[in-house]
Amino acid sequence: MDAFEVLAEETRADVLRALAAHQRDHPGDPALSFSDLRERAGVADSGNFNYHLGKFDGRFVQQAGDGYALTPRGVRLAALAVAGFEDPAVGDPAPVGSDCPACGEPLSVSYDEGMVAVACGSDHVFPRSFMQPPGADRDPDDLARVASLLGRQTAERVAAGVCPVCDGCVDVAPSTLDTELVPLTYTGTCTDCGTPVGVPPEFVAPTVPAVVAFWYERGVDAPQ
Repeated sequence: MDAFEVLAEETRADVLRALAAHQRDHPGDPALSFSDLRERAGVADSGNFNYHLGKFDGRFVQQAGDGYALTPRGVRLAALAVAGFEDPAVGDPAPVGSDCPACGEPLSVSYDEGMVAVACGSDHVFPRSFMQPPGADRDPDDLARVASLLGRQTAERVAAGVCPVCDGCVDVAPSTLDTELVPLTYTGTCTDCGTPVGVPPEFVAPTVPAVVAFWYERGVDAPQ
């Protein structure tokens, strides 16, 4: 059974959520017994519940001692089941405590349709990053900090030829953009999932040891 079939069936999705919640509260003992798991998943009929457990076929949920626990693949799938696909309520862009390096105007952060973005009033938009809904439940300054972190992590993965979505292969090449803030970017497409990626050199530079050493010798902090 593939991941889509698991998430499409509410009982099996509830199993993943129940195991994820138990693992969160009991990281040293992540397994649940058959009866406890059935109760937490809200299934009254044990035969029906046993049928659903069998559908996992050890790929996402496995037997662990006298109970059941998530497999490493199941942990990632459970994260999707817990996060869901509904965005939090989207408000107006919220100001953060820093200014745009291109024009000096105050920066603000916003979250919409799974993407977090930092921009100024002159529409200088920094690279946007995908973020699961639970990650967006932060105050504006913290949300902007996490957006920067995600951008740097994405840049490091892309620079290493790794797709930030599926971990497949990406070949990137420099290309020019008709924008003032980011005139040059590294772009490519994942050869496995087809996701297009693009990161500016400023995000890639901190991943190059020679560049970091150059900054260090001159007392310059790496961009955050």
